[in-house]
Amino acid sequence: MAQTPNQERFTLSKDERLCSRKAFDHLFEHGSSLRVGVLKFYFVAGGFEAYSRAPVSVAFAAPKRSFKRAVDRNFLKRRMKEAYRLQKHPILQWALEQEAPLAILILYTKRYKASSRRIHQDTAKGLSMIVDRLSPPTDKPQTPDSDN
Repeated sequence: MAQTPNQERFTLSKDERLCSRKAFDHLFEHGSSLRVGVLKFYFVAGGFEAYSRAPVSVAFAAPKRSFKRAVDRNFLKRRMKEAYRLQKHPILQWALEQEAPLAILILYTKRYKASSRRIHQDTAKGLSMIVDRLSPPTDKPQTPDSDN
């Protein structure tokens, strides 16, 4: 079946994965972070074009300190990937409009396994907050002072 131009694809390809050591170094050196529920987002726009092929590159992590068994870490990363995969289109659209590549690291921060619903909600909120932080401020009309 042929894909129409406006039809969204819910995939997460190899090119969309953040895996370059230099890109991670740039992310931690020049990036910002925000915490939303059980997730922490590290993000940076631009400056690492040579290390990424996609408009938005993303990585996922679950700490070994909190989850000793690899099966538990992989379980949480799989849930985060699924949540991102289904909700990536607004941030992808922003990156394409701004023509600025974006790198994101999504880190699971709690010591317990959250529900899939909670991870989906936190991912959606975090991605929208990233777009809000990176978008240029809009000029709000000034209201006259009532003191005069």
